[in-house]
Amino acid sequence: FPSHDRSGNTNGGIILQGNGCTLVKTTASGVGVLVQGAAGGSTLRRQSSKITNIKFVVSIAQTSGDYIQILNSDHTILDAISIESAYKAITVVDSFDTKLSHLYIRNSQSIDVYLYGSTGLSTVETYISNSTFEGVSGNLTKTGLLIESGTSGVYVSNADFTQGSLGVQINHTVQPSAAYRPEWLFFVNTLCDTNALFGWAFSANVAGVYLTQCWASTAGQVGFAINNGTTVFLNGCVAQNNGQHGLSITGNAVEVHVNGGIFACNSTSSGAIYHGIGIVTGK
Repeated sequence: FPSHDRSGNTNGGIILQGNGCTLVKTTASGVGVLVQGAAGGSTLRRQSSKITNIKFVVSIAQTSGDYIQILNSDHTILDAISIESAYKAITVVDSFDTKLSHLYIRNSQSIDVYLYGSTGLSTVETYISNSTFEGVSGNLTKTGLLIESGTSGVYVSNADFTQGSLGVQINHTVQPSAAYRPEWLFFVNTLCDTNALFGWAFSANVAGVYLTQCWASTAGQVGFAINNGTTVFLNGCVAQNNGQHGLSITGNAVEVHVNGGIFACNSTSSGAIYHGIGIVTGK
């Protein structure tokens, strides 16, 4: 694609506007669309790219790879696109100011959106809004949103992560150093529904997570599973109809604040042995 921007940088912006067209990935692995700059200063990184109004599909079952990968890029916009039956639909790595809006992602095999930084806190300021990420009945294996090490500043609003194994997972394995743990994650009006294991799974030493009017419903196990992290706020959240606890606070989780909300009608898979809120002894 032609590359240009107003500053005349070599790695200027890519604009891919489909006007409702369909693009087909014909290989079972690899990357379908790569938006990539070079590591280094702003004149090397890909600047100000936009992909909009396109339907992305596959012609063969996917075994690995990303459909869209954003790497070493700044100010990238994905808007009004759909991706069907990818292995990983969208991966953002080592990029700044990425905006994902009005997306419809369906039937991913592994992950709908994957965020991580490979060197330090290098994936910064990612926005996800007004989007639906869903699996299909009988194939509840994918993770809706996976936030990994090296990620700082994630803002999610008006999004649904449904019919997978995990709705939203926060992990810390790519860069195990505590200095690069995920931090400053904000969710507003975000729903995790009908996931086989957990709606929300905090398994990383995350710092600063704020959930406002978010939902966890009909998970096979726990709605909000906070197993690690510090300074976690749940403001007016709802957990109902989950197989085990609505909210569990275990492991190394500290400073978990619950301000209002509804945690009721859970323990659906095991009689009445679980609770709306379950806190491990000593917390």
